[in-house]
Amino acid sequence: PRGPVNFHVVAVNINSLDIEVKPVLAHNRIGRLERVSQMARRAKVYAAVNGSFFKSKSPHLPVGFLVRDGRLINKTQLGRTTLGITQGRRVVIGIPRMKNQIMVMHNRKRFDVLGINRPRKPGEIVVYTPEYGPRTKTNAWGRETIVRGDRVVAETTGDAMIPEDGYV
Repeated sequence: PRGPVNFHVVAVNINSLDIEVKPVLAHNRIGRLERVSQMARRAKVYAAVNGSFFKSKSPHLPVGFLVRDGRLINKTQLGRTTLGITQGRRVVIGIPRMKNQIMVMHNRKRFDVLGINRPRKPGEIVVYTPEYGPRTKTNAWGRETIVRGDRVVAETTGDAMIPEDGYV
């Protein structure tokens, strides 16, 4: 009713070795805002598409599933359709279903991970990667385990530093 809707289409051959399609994060962090045009300039790309919805309240976290360079950046509880590109450059579309767990090696106990890179609620296990920022920004009411590579290096009680080569 308001008149024509204008849109642009980008067509790419992802099988071309000269083409790379991957997500870029605003200011290289999750939960931040940045214009798509600024992100495109920073990433030095030929084309950019705003590819996700995010929460309007701060932190502006994506509402969908997000993997970049094989690293899980955000998981969703909403059962949203996701577009993916496999390592073999095959395009897949579907609703990812996954169960993340942490296992304590000395007693083989498993715990469900309920969130990735989002504020922690009471009684939850949330994993924080460097894409979340330099610190977890959590309160002192939870225990945080700092992992570098695949080794636990420290434990603390909130607002831990997130190592660039690991996670909390």
